[in-house]
Amino acid sequence: MAGKKASASRAASSAAKLKLLHRRRSNILGSAMMINDFNRSYEPTQQDQLATQIAYLDELWRDFLSTQEEIEVLEDNCAQPTQPITNVRLPEIKIPVFCGKIDDWVSFRDLFVSLIHSNQQLTAVQKMHYLRASLTDEAARVISALDISADDYQVAWNLLKDRYENPNMLIKRHMSALLAINPLKRESALGLSELADSFDRHVQLLNKLETAEEHWNSFLVERLSSCLDPCTLREWETHVDDGERPTYKELLEFVHKRSRIIKTLMLSHPTNTQSKPKSSKSRFTTHVAADNTKKCLYCKESHLLFQCSGSKA
Repeated sequence: MAGKKASASRAASSAAKLKLLHRRRSNILGSAMMINDFNRSYEPTQQDQLATQIAYLDELWRDFLSTQEEIEVLEDNCAQPTQPITNVRLPEIKIPVFCGKIDDWVSFRDLFVSLIHSNQQLTAVQKMHYLRASLTDEAARVISALDISADDYQVAWNLLKDRYENPNMLIKRHMSALLAINPLKRESALGLSELADSFDRHVQLLNKLETAEEHWNSFLVERLSSCLDPCTLREWETHVDDGERPTYKELLEFVHKRSRIIKTLMLSHPTNTQSKPKSSKSRFTTHVAADNTKKCLYCKESHLLFQCSGSKA
């Protein structure tokens, strides 16, 4: 009887340990899946994360081999069939922070959606925790009034999208950035590399916001609008509805219409070109000048004596 109890106890202990090993293996596989997602959605702007991801993957591989070996040993000893991988619990994930700079929104959004938002193995509460930990400064203040709860996660995510998911503004910023890149002053390997990387970064982000065929339209809109006077530019920005993609043809028509309106207003209210009456000061100066003119000694008129015809008669 004692032998059976000891055997049952060892079996229970082995089963419990095996369950823990299966859970550990599940965690490792879950982490590897996230790195795979990172690999599929990789962008050149994420180059600084490659070394960390590779080192983490090497560590996961070593842990997986060690854990798998323990599982196989226990299963051979217990003759227990392998349990399916369930209840995957993901470890803490290091995500680049977003401070509210609109130029960084697309990169942050894509990475967060890939690792957290679309991860079915995370609860809404966990997603909210990761979201709060990934925000600083202005972006953090957007959701600061919300609690870490399942109901508030989608609300928080929608608030961020409403604030920063502005395709027109993003396109404008990246187009402006392309136009603002300074040309190289001299030949340089590093300079050429940085120029290509900086230029392509904005192009890649533009590709996420619109098709390549639309780039020319966006370029023309940005270039022409940058040439407008402040008043006309303000009217144009007010004219474009939120979420609407303005076309170059629409902007061109707007500029011509604006020109016609200004011309019509000028004709309706012409500038008064009549000369203004002279001031009292001017009249006074004139009188003084007249009074100071020398008078003829002969006839007392305003001319010199040698000019007087009466004196010569």
